Amino acid sequence: MIIVPVKPITFKNMDKYQITLGGISDSITLELTMEDAKKCYHQGICDFDVAEVCKQEYVSKQMNNYSIGEILDVLDNYGCEYDDGDSKEELFSTIVWLGAGDILDEQGINY
Repeated sequence: MIIVPVKPITFKNMDKYQITLGGISDSITLELTMEDAKKCYHQGICDFDVAEVCKQEYVSKQMNNYSIGEILDVLDNYGCEYDDGDSKEELFSTIVWLGAGDILDEQGINY
């Protein structure tokens, strides 16, 4: 059986963009402002910038909507590597980074 990831769907919702990242059996819907998406996904090392965006209340609240299992399902489907000891926050930061890249790609923005 071949599993095809859910195609990200992006639309403008006031000043936030919503993206759905598909897993094998679960999906995560993430909302980011365009400014935050650009902060998270750029040339060079993004880890610090993603961590700063993840500290914002509107982003950290979204993490609480998903279990570690749901987050891991999406990361597995995207082929991401992670350590067994990674915290939920560390795992979700990868979701934010992936979502930011998808938002920029869907909007045709070069990074």
